[in-house]
Amino acid sequence: MKTKGKYYNIEKLIHNTKGNSDFIKNLIDIFISKNSISVFEDLLEKKEFDKLSEQLHKIKSNLPYLASPEIADKVSKVYLLSLHKKYKKL
Repeated sequence: MKTKGKYYNIEKLIHNTKGNSDFIKNLIDIFISKNSISVFEDLLEKKEFDKLSEQLHKIKSNLPYLASPEIADKVSKVYLLSLHKKYKKL
């Protein structure tokens, strides 16, 4: 599946859950409710890199199942940058 221009790719999730649509919907609902983009933007704007890195760390393991490879890569880069900024402050 070509993911250029898409933010999501749930093929792995569908495969790993054997297509259980109720379970998939539940996982996606939980992921979305706990990971609002506005929270990440707010932490970035406030330069609270320690909290930002903590929040991004929590979602990194789920991204291969929910996000396109491009989005997962960008989140990983932002996570690494936030870690760098966090430890630079110390």
